[in-house]
Amino acid sequence: MSQTSDAAPRRRLHIAINAWRDTSHPLAGGSEVMIDQLAAGLDRRGHRVELRAGGPITDHPYRVRDGGGKFSQYLKTPVAHLRHQRHADLVVDVANGMAFYSPLWRRQPTICFVHHVHTAQWSQWFSPAVAGVGRTLERHAMPAAYATSPFVTVSPSSAEALVDLGVAPDRIHVVPNGVDLPDTVGEKAAEPLFLAVGRLVPHKRYDLLARLWRQVQPVVGGRLVIVGDGPEEERIAAMDVPGLELTGRISAEERDRLYAEAWLLLHPSMLEGWGLVVMEAAAHGTPTLAFDAPGVRDSVVHARTGLLARDEREMVEMWTDLAQSDDLRAKLGDGARNRAVEFSWDATVDRFEQVAYDTVEAGRLPRARRKVRTAPVAPVAPANPLPTDAPPLPTSWELLRLFKDEKHDPDPFYEALARRSIATFRHPFAGRRVLDLGCGHGYDTLAMRAAGAEVIALDMDRAKLLATGEPLEGGVRGDATRLPFADGTFDGVYCSNLLEHTPETPPVFDEIERVLRPGGWAWVSWTNWYSPWGGHEIVPLHLLGPDLGLKVWRRMFGEPRVNVPYVELWPTYIGRILADVRQRPGLRLVDATPRYWSGQRWILKVPGVREVATWNCVLELERTSRP
Repeated sequence: MSQTSDAAPRRRLHIAINAWRDTSHPLAGGSEVMIDQLAAGLDRRGHRVELRAGGPITDHPYRVRDGGGKFSQYLKTPVAHLRHQRHADLVVDVANGMAFYSPLWRRQPTICFVHHVHTAQWSQWFSPAVAGVGRTLERHAMPAAYATSPFVTVSPSSAEALVDLGVAPDRIHVVPNGVDLPDTVGEKAAEPLFLAVGRLVPHKRYDLLARLWRQVQPVVGGRLVIVGDGPEEERIAAMDVPGLELTGRISAEERDRLYAEAWLLLHPSMLEGWGLVVMEAAAHGTPTLAFDAPGVRDSVVHARTGLLARDEREMVEMWTDLAQSDDLRAKLGDGARNRAVEFSWDATVDRFEQVAYDTVEAGRLPRARRKVRTAPVAPVAPANPLPTDAPPLPTSWELLRLFKDEKHDPDPFYEALARRSIATFRHPFAGRRVLDLGCGHGYDTLAMRAAGAEVIALDMDRAKLLATGEPLEGGVRGDATRLPFADGTFDGVYCSNLLEHTPETPPVFDEIERVLRPGGWAWVSWTNWYSPWGGHEIVPLHLLGPDLGLKVWRRMFGEPRVNVPYVELWPTYIGRILADVRQRPGLRLVDATPRYWSGQRWILKVPGVREVATWNCVLELERTSRP
């Protein structure tokens, strides 16, 4: 980590890492690559790094010890700790489904590194009895044992899975994988070449990819090349699929050549921590077609760096369309390459090194913090008090009563909601420059201006830039993912009920972070999909899910009048958005509450329940000075 010239250099740390496998193991994957890159990067920076891993092991720039066999290494860990780790400043336990539980015999700081939570993978690898024990340990024993330790993971999806296990969000640090960028991007193959790279293990589902290739190959021709080996190799080879080639393990040079020449990377996995091969392909300008699975949806930005299919039928359709569209592949390939540039191994080591220093300097966290998922916020007096002659603010029940008539008479509900929201706001508006992002008809804009703010109102829909039938003064037509404003333009961003009308929410938060000045605030609310009003026009059939719910609605009632799912309305989930916000160094989550019953913050702490009971979620954010 870089140090400023006038700051005292930090002392080098002794870091001991316990991992299930080394990169030389036949089944080594993304987790092992990540640990190797972190260990090597920390070693180059002068830290003393020791890796203890189950055999086989190989030589590295840092010290490596053979930890034992597949299961015996876990039993040997306490003895190994006494012999080799007792004086380490920090121990990093890699929980690859099974954790090492160092905090049970170690009083000094420990980090638990979780590439991803294994969930359904237990039953794919072990007998029902062993799988049941493994799931129980992962769900209950691991969070309890590391209740005083921070967690590191590689993606927002994995962070959310940890929250679902009971890990407090403020103890989870997202450190994404890096990628090595080639100096130049090679030429694509003249004939269709589709590539898949990874371990041939059950949860990667390369057998499914082979079955889908049977449908695609007669239409588009060409080859599907699967690189990697593993226990599924013989079974996939026995399927005898035309145009399918299994290469086994190949050199890094040959793999990179295939990345460069491939038209597409295919990734059928049901679960990933991040999807390292996705970014490796992206570095060569190759887009990815994958299933919309945890971890994968973090490394693939749908419609920007590749496409995410929701089911097998959609995968076949997208595969065929991409194979037949040179322009679309080129556009996605450019987007993939541009995104890969944002991820470097140096930046990854920077982030982890900071977590390591913070952990060592803080020591063990108090155990009570495990039960805290959202920092409590003390009640504050309204920063924008009402005039003495103003009517009383509407209660939650009065808002619900007005909401019943919202479809045919929207003004009373939205005017009352805006008046209550602005009057109870914790930040003063007087003299502040505020962006009303997704302003709609301008109810909130007018209320903020009445409170003394200079408000710029922005919406995509020109027809909505009206207030009570008149043009909304100062209204700007624009895209929330590409705001037409300079960095640090606003003191605050007010964004009410926009996210559910946006195909991808992370770019919206990117822009909010960019246009806020350091110390500025953002207030973001949205209606999550499984709330009572989440499906808008197709309520209550939205509870069947966005796809089935829309299908049943169309069969029963025809096309929805407005807010058609995947056209004007997109499913949003509180857990995913919380995980995305928490991993952003430039934004700090100050509070998260249900909008209509803000006193019931506990709802946001319960995964599953929050997706149904919140109705409308509010996040209060602060722009930090960190980049």
